[in-house]
Amino acid sequence: MQIQQECVNCFRAILNTDVGVDAFKYEKDTVHSLVLILDAKNIITRTQTLMLLSIICTLDPSYFLLIIDAFHHFKLVKREKYRFERLISSISEIKDQEFRANVLCLINTLITHTPEDATRLSLIKDFKQLKLPEIIEVSIPHFSFPLLIFALFHPVTGNSFDGRGRTACPNSNLRRIAFRRWNWIHRSRYH
Repeated sequence: MQIQQECVNCFRAILNTDVGVDAFKYEKDTVHSLVLILDAKNIITRTQTLMLLSIICTLDPSYFLLIIDAFHHFKLVKREKYRFERLISSISEIKDQEFRANVLCLINTLITHTPEDATRLSLIKDFKQLKLPEIIEVSIPHFSFPLLIFALFHPVTGNSFDGRGRTACPNSNLRRIAFRRWNWIHRSRYH
């Protein structure tokens, strides 16, 4: 477990440099390994991994595709029936609020940063098939997640708030969480 935590810390340090961010997109196996850490027993390690994946996903459409591919690889390695099955089930199994917030942040980031509308609709279909809205409603009844719910039930294409075919909600708590997470990983870059 300690080794996995150190790996996550190393990924975080690498992503704090421009060279590291650029090199990361060519390391498919590294992204696969990072996603496989989501099956670790240590909740802190899993939480930090979710945070990193959310941030990586926002950097460039090619990073988004790497992460989607890594989750497909996770599905094959862990013999999931559906992609994201363990991620979604962890919302109800793990009671740690920060972990849950990071799961929702990653899901939100995946939905809102898809390069194509067809991919977005496919992701939304996958999450609905895994009964994500029901799991959230039962597991986190008082958690504020307007952007996620907005994106799941009202996928906007073409004319959306941000003009790029992405769903957007300017007052989203999840968006604020994502920006805080971004600042967390990039603190050393600016200080």
